Amino acid sequence: MNVTTITGWTGTTVKITADDTSNNLRDDGGILAGITTLGNNQNRVIESCLITCEDNDIRFTFRAVATTSLGHLLFVSQSLVLTSVVQFRQFRYINAVNAANGVLMVTPTYFRR
Repeated sequence: MNVTTITGWTGTTVKITADDTSNNLRDDGGILAGITTLGNNQNRVIESCLITCEDNDIRFTFRAVATTSLGHLLFVSQSLVLTSVVQFRQFRYINAVNAANGVLMVTPTYFRR
């Protein structure tokens, strides 16, 4: 059994569908744009980000462009916790297999200022 510990104030969970193009959390705009900043309109500072893979596997990288042959595999039902703003900004993801779209459930957590 895997257990993931989450601390801080949770933000809204967002569903992201991966595709065959390398993307980052900022590409999706909206609430995810706030993940990559030091704070948001609720006067909170980002602490961590829980990412869970659903439907199909994805690959992810930091700083490098993710491809179907470059990146760490995140399998369906696995989770990853990013723990710094730098990691959020550098995180890139793509489908592990072309045309087999993975889904990421992303939940940020915040420190209270």
